[in-house]
Amino acid sequence: MGKKVIGSDETGTRVKKENWQQWVFQNDYFSYFKTDKSRGFDVIESLFGIKFDGDWVSDRLGSQLKIEANHQLCSSHLIRNCQYAIDAEKAEWAKELKQILKDGIKLRNSIYNFDPCSIEEFRGIQKIKKRLIKLFSKAPPGEEAKKLYKGLIGRQKQLIRFLENPEVPATNNGSERALRNRVVHRKVCGCFRTPEGAKAHDVIASIIETAKKQGKNILEVLVNPFLIQTT
Repeated sequence: MGKKVIGSDETGTRVKKENWQQWVFQNDYFSYFKTDKSRGFDVIESLFGIKFDGDWVSDRLGSQLKIEANHQLCSSHLIRNCQYAIDAEKAEWAKELKQILKDGIKLRNSIYNFDPCSIEEFRGIQKIKKRLIKLFSKAPPGEEAKKLYKGLIGRQKQLIRFLENPEVPATNNGSERALRNRVVHRKVCGCFRTPEGAKAHDVIASIIETAKKQGKNILEVLVNPFLIQTT
């Protein structure tokens, strides 16, 4: 994932017996953690402004989608959403969307070189796009399928951005993995006693995870954080 690509996610935590949020913003080079009371766009805006000149990978949380960027919606989340509609009401529309997403991921994994694509790869991408256009040309029956349709209409390009930019992943699994240790910490320790403690934990976790990604010695970086590559 390139530096012009950001994956973001959030999970709940407890600070001084209050509900807070632990955010992560990450790519292949950096991980940045931020604990905040808010789950809203104000957290993202405080770090990036209202616009990010690149690609933004996330789930469909409204605050994530407010930033102006090229969005990629997490395919793993969407496939689970489709499966729920399939299980709940045997939704053919959701079944087709699930298959399109899986076929898109399979095609992406088979593409050796995006620039230029082979004729076969280009045709494969165009076929996926046409299937999406056809699928979204009419609202489906069924409550769950229709709910999914309404949440995605107008966002079809955000379902397959990973077929346009080779640096964009199809899923937001990197962000979920980054938060895994925070979830374990919550289960083991229960909560942070003070906001200052939560923020200190953010700093240390950001340094350690970034050092790992950049192949740096963690102990050396903890002593001297300036060893981390910042550009």
